[in-house]
Amino acid sequence: MKKRNKAVFIPNGEKEEKEEYGTLGSEYHMPLLKVLNKLGGEGKAEIVLEEIEREMELKDVDYEKVPSGAIRWKVNTYYASDHLKNMGFLDKLPYRIWRITEEGRRYYEKNAKGSLRMDKQN
Repeated sequence: MKKRNKAVFIPNGEKEEKEEYGTLGSEYHMPLLKVLNKLGGEGKAEIVLEEIEREMELKDVDYEKVPSGAIRWKVNTYYASDHLKNMGFLDKLPYRIWRITEEGRRYYEKNAKGSLRMDKQN
């Protein structure tokens, strides 16, 4: 059986996958929304990434480089931002500015202390 590329964004997964692949993609969602709220609703991607690194308890594997040379947790954060955008929780503006939407803000406020699961049914 061919092993999956460790750089792949894994929205959810089994515990053994989590250890092998590092922090799961879905685990970036709430911290990303939290950081955008903390920054007043929007921020340059680079600043958001700095805050995400401070906010999350990243594992050693998250700091490994993927084949492109990028750091795994940064790649996963970008994938998570795309996922949030597709859900209507985040907008991506010119000049790499990320902005939380009203729907994203409502979702965050409703779920900040509860489940970190990201689906629109909540």
